[in-house]
Amino acid sequence: MLIRNILEESVRKFDEVKAVKWLKKKEIMERSYGELMENVVSTRKGLLAEGFEGKHIALIGTSSVEWMESYLGIITGCTTAVPLDAALPCEDLIDLLNRSDSAALFLSPKLRPYLDAFLGNCPKLQKVWMLQEEVEDAPAKVYGIGELRNAGKSASSDSVCPDAEDIATIIFTSGTTGKSKGVMLTQNNLASNVEAVKITAEPGTAVLSVLPIHHAFCLVMDWLKGFSLGATLCINDSLLHMVRNMSIFKPEIMLMVPMMIETIYKRLAAADPSIPKAVLAEKVFGGKLRIIFTGGAHLDPYYIDRFAEYGVEVLEGYGMSECSPVISNNTLENNKKGSIGKPLENAEIRFENGEILVKGSSVMKGYYQMPDETAETLKDGWLHTGDKGYMDEDGYLFINGRVKNLIILSNGENVSPEEIENKLALNPLIGEVIVTGEDNGLTARIYPEQAVVEAKALDAEAIQAQLQAFLDVYNKSQPTYRRITGLVIRKNPFIRSTTKKIRRLPPFGLVLGVILIPLVLILLSTLSKYMPLPEGVKDVLGFIGKPFLALTIATLASMYFLGIKRGFTGAQLKKILDHSLRPVGMILLVIASGGVIRWMLQDSGLGNIIGPVLEKSGLPLILIAFLIALLVRASVGSSIVAMTMASGIMATMPAVMGTSMLYRAAMCCAICGGATALSHVNDAGFWLVTSFLEIDEKTTLKSWTIMETLIGVTALIVSFIVSIFA
Repeated sequence: MLIRNILEESVRKFDEVKAVKWLKKKEIMERSYGELMENVVSTRKGLLAEGFEGKHIALIGTSSVEWMESYLGIITGCTTAVPLDAALPCEDLIDLLNRSDSAALFLSPKLRPYLDAFLGNCPKLQKVWMLQEEVEDAPAKVYGIGELRNAGKSASSDSVCPDAEDIATIIFTSGTTGKSKGVMLTQNNLASNVEAVKITAEPGTAVLSVLPIHHAFCLVMDWLKGFSLGATLCINDSLLHMVRNMSIFKPEIMLMVPMMIETIYKRLAAADPSIPKAVLAEKVFGGKLRIIFTGGAHLDPYYIDRFAEYGVEVLEGYGMSECSPVISNNTLENNKKGSIGKPLENAEIRFENGEILVKGSSVMKGYYQMPDETAETLKDGWLHTGDKGYMDEDGYLFINGRVKNLIILSNGENVSPEEIENKLALNPLIGEVIVTGEDNGLTARIYPEQAVVEAKALDAEAIQAQLQAFLDVYNKSQPTYRRITGLVIRKNPFIRSTTKKIRRLPPFGLVLGVILIPLVLILLSTLSKYMPLPEGVKDVLGFIGKPFLALTIATLASMYFLGIKRGFTGAQLKKILDHSLRPVGMILLVIASGGVIRWMLQDSGLGNIIGPVLEKSGLPLILIAFLIALLVRASVGSSIVAMTMASGIMATMPAVMGTSMLYRAAMCCAICGGATALSHVNDAGFWLVTSFLEIDEKTTLKSWTIMETLIGVTALIVSFIVSIFA
């Protein structure tokens, strides 16, 4: 199946139906399917006559009938379309034109100021056609589309149909490597996606297109799917005019990103409550709107209910450029609120460690000239989406998180933080920078270059002013969704990995795990006597919880007062992962070894030999404990391990009051091992505080050593008291 086949079939069925409507000043302009196809064919033949068969041809501009006719002229022939974001800065567009090997360009008249830069910096660019009939004072290589179409009309040869596996389009999408990736979609990718999306509409149904036309979601779902149904695509000339244009074109169907839905609802909610909802819907939606398809970001189900009150069905779907783009969608017949719908009939879904994997005829061929990234994303035909999700018993798909660093804003825009960071880092005052998504915007977290700060004798106020001024200049050249809306100036550098990469935010579950590990052990120690376990294991579990409780409270309290009180924001916690996973294995070992030691000393008969010696060695045993503690402190550098080992052995003191020394010896092993495990959590707390809460590590090291010593002493006292009353 080819897009050319779909389009030709639509023209055969809907020749006189209006394919496109748009505003020219206040006048509604129209073009039928037959008229649209004439311009598509003349463009296609013109490209062939000009010698561009097999070449890549870029388009830069906002939604217009000329843009769409040119795009269809490219992809219905043996050429590849490269739609680019017209809102990008000139230097970014130059980079993408060169990386995509574009040999020609269709350019919006609004972007004519970029023309000289394109011609001067894109050596492979042979011709530029402005998206207007004629061009005045055109430099060399620049023409109007009228000339190309006239060349096509006079040409005798038409391009042959492309093969199903030929690349129809290359769509650049944000990536996590700091570089946009060119998604290669074949003829079959696009055509099969159009066919698999099950939407019904009568010929001439008005569809208002409000999304950027270079986006795969808009390009395929609005235009290509709309044309396959014989719909009338109405062009929204500006988001500022969207509500006005809804009243002019009176659409029945629209595609929106969640941010648009949220914005419209705020307007509805702010209206006079005495106005009937039917009247308000007429005024805001134009009176005929039935369905809004949404995707690109999560939509709170709350808005689905609210829009239903105004007679509008909101249906959420899911997709990505790499899947042409739709993977799943809700329909009028089959929908579940909160889900992203059922997978399309041409998409196979599976899960790997919670990540959604997709296989099917809509999955891309790969990333243009990026074999490593392609191999990482496509494995054995399965596309790794980077999204975490699950499927319920009814076959509906749900998303519950992101795997990668890509920031997804509520307007559906995907932002690669690395790409922006690379640009910001060019400023000499910026030593290190991380861009994060916060409050539906982007925040730059910057550690200033200290050499520049010292050379210019800048104080905190001057640093803030200069960095903000730089961001203001940067924002002026960026589309709205890539602008920096927040600035945080760090006092300390970011923590880096061994490969010198700045560490980023891990899943929140890591933090939760640090807290849960000791708490679960405390719970086990409390319930151990009711469990069907060997007596030795029960004793160890029961005793281990008491010092664990003391240490857990002390550690969490220290993390709270030194951490949260200093403005913890949830930054990278990798150090906690390193330390918090170790206690699990240690604790299991301690429980097992404690039970074995107890059996050896008390139940095996060895106690009859060793017991009398230990029974008379209470005081020397304490001295041995502190000697061991000193050796541990010297070898592993942890006061809390040393002090807690001492506290564990101190728990043997009640032996002089008649309690079995053998029993206390076994408990001592359990306490020492458990405390050693928990000390890793304490170490993690140190890294948390020093690295991510803007506290200088060198200054904090002394106070932290004092604090962990106090924790150890506290644990020692608590253990001693607990052991007396045990």
